Amino acid sequence: MIDFEPSEDQRMMQDSVAQFAKSTLAPRVREVERLRGVPEDVRILGHEMGLGFIDVPESAGGQGLGLLTRVILEEELGSADAGAAFGLSGPGSFGAAVVELGTAEQIASLLGDFSGADGHARFGAVAWSEPKPNKERAGFVTTATPSGD
Repeated sequence: MIDFEPSEDQRMMQDSVAQFAKSTLAPRVREVERLRGVPEDVRILGHEMGLGFIDVPESAGGQGLGLLTRVILEEELGSADAGAAFGLSGPGSFGAAVVELGTAEQIASLLGDFSGADGHARFGAVAWSEPKPNKERAGFVTTATPSGD
């Protein structure tokens, strides 16, 4: 049976992220809406807290805390701003795809930029496609390149 009750460590992280959401995100919801994005100073704080690397394995430079922890913490962010988890920087679903499908060299190359000093300015995304294009709509191919290429 799967236990979805947070562990003691998850509760401590949950409390910390709840405080961040309450004191930093909630008072600035209107600003976020007006800017159509999370302000840089808030992204920097989220990056310093490691919010973009919660479920990325330690071997790939992340915290390795798993998807359940990510969901618990994103729920706290969402209590202040429903889009905040998406507006904070990090590899996101791109990180999950690279870790699952990439070689060690690709993981280091493609995720390394997210953990650097300017990682707060980097965002990851991924698109999946069918192996064979549907004849009723054009197929597409995606490639992964480091930011700025």
